[in-house]
Formats: sequence, C-alpha cells, structure tokens
Amino acid sequence: MAVNFPPPRCTLSVQNLTLFLDEKVLVDNISFDVHEGEKVCLIGASGSGKSLTARAINGTLAPYIDVAGDVIVNGVSVAQQPVLARRAEARVATVFQDTFSALNPLMSVGKQLSLSTNVHSRDELLALLKQMQLKDAESLLSRLPSELSGGQRQRLCIAFGLLSGANLLVADEPTTALDVLSQQQVIKVLRQCCDDHACSHSEYLHASPLSLLFITHDISVAAQLCDRAIVMQDGKIVEQGALQDLLSHPQHPYTQRLVKAAHQVFSDTKLPQKQAVNA
Repeated sequence: MAVNFPPPRCTLSVQNLTLFLDEKVLVDNISFDVHEGEKVCLIGASGSGKSLTARAINGTLAPYIDVAGDVIVNGVSVAQQPVLARRAEARVATVFQDTFSALNPLMSVGKQLSLSTNVHSRDELLALLKQMQLKDAESLLSRLPSELSGGQRQRLCIAFGLLSGANLLVADEPTTALDVLSQQQVIKVLRQCCDDHACSHSEYLHASPLSLLFITHDISVAAQLCDRAIVMQDGKIVEQGALQDLLSHPQHPYTQRLVKAAHQVFSDTKLPQKQAVNA
C-alpha cells in the first residue's frame, strides 16, 4: 500500500513583490516559494534586485524604499515589518558578505557566542565551532574577529545565524569576497547545515529542516549547493526551475549568457556539481 506523505511546508512565499524608490521600480512584481529543507539560489548581476529582495525578506530594507506585494515567512505576513517588529517565528537568519560589520571587533569569539545563545560551557562552544569545520577551535574562542581569516569569519557568521533558531537562512553573497579554498569550506558548511540529519544530530542547532536562500552572481558556485535556481535581471525574474535543468537547457538569453560565462571558467566545460553532505 502506497504511503502518501504531505508536501513540504512552505517556509517562504514571496508574492507579487514590488520595490520602489520614488517612482523608479527596483524589483518588479516577483513571486517565488522556498519549501522546508530546500536550497534555492537567487542569481543575477549587480543591480538585478537580488540583494534588495533579500532585504525585503529579512526585514532590513531602508525606510525610504516603498513595498507592494507580500513576503510570508512561516505563514506570517512580514513585507511591511522591519526585523525587530517581527514575531519570533517570522524572523530570518542572515549571512552577509561583509563579515566585519556582522561581528563585534572588540569582543572575543567565545564571548560573542556565549552572549548570543544559551550555550555557555567551553566544551559546548568547542563542539559548535568544530561543527562549522573550524580547526584549532580552542584558540579561536579567545581570538578577536580581526585575527581570523575571511573564511573563518564567514563560518562563524553561519553559526550565529543557526543559533538564532530561525528555520530560514538567507545567505547574501557569502562567498564573493573569499578565495577559492575558503569558498569551498563555506559551501561545505552550508550544505551540511541544510541537511536535516546534520542539524538534528546537534543539540545546539534546531532539529527542523533548514531552508536556504542563497544569493549569488556566480552560477558555478550555486551549482555546488542548490537544488533550484531563480534568475533575476533588471528587477524581474526571467527564469526559474531545477538548477541542473537551467545549466543543461537554459531558455532565457540572460540565463544562457550566465551558463556560457561559467563554462568558460572551466576548461573541460563541465561545471562543478552538488556533492554529498559528507564529501
């Protein structure tokens, strides 16, 4: 007898979202969903509206930006609400490109972690840092953010995002400022944390599947992490679908240019593929 499982719950629903500055349309009537446990990338060049969309989702839009349409997080309408006005279940964890602005430069890593969560013992903090693939975790606890590499700071920011308890993580260009090795480390950590089994095995992180909205201009990076892609150009969604389908058979001319540019980076014309969690 076949077992009918319920469809994945919708963690994020963006509905006819339009963002204005005076009379200029910055984001034009876009709609998409992200379901529980899904890893979705929002791809586009600078000025495409992808980061503005991320700010509308996490509640950090500038007050002079006018909003039409809706953003629904875990069933709660939040399009008109700044982050501090949102109910706890409608808050979104965010990882930004600029790690320096996200961390207190005058406070040690261990102190910042202790203040942001109920994890206080040194052993618990060490376990958390090791889960973020941070080596020499013992010495990291006593160091300042300026003493860490860019990749280490970014993985630390991912840890803060997960410790917030939010089940939706928006990562806005988290690998752009990193070298290739650090990029791979950050992608691996994001991949592990988005896997429901990886998160459920840690008493420090939430047990529910984590949904990821990954903002990037680099489709070759997204190909290593995400299941589905949404392509933006000039404030509009021009194409969306399974990422591997978009890589194999891009339909819109802009998506075709993105894929062609990514292929030119790899001499064998084969883009990196999403790997298993324990890779």
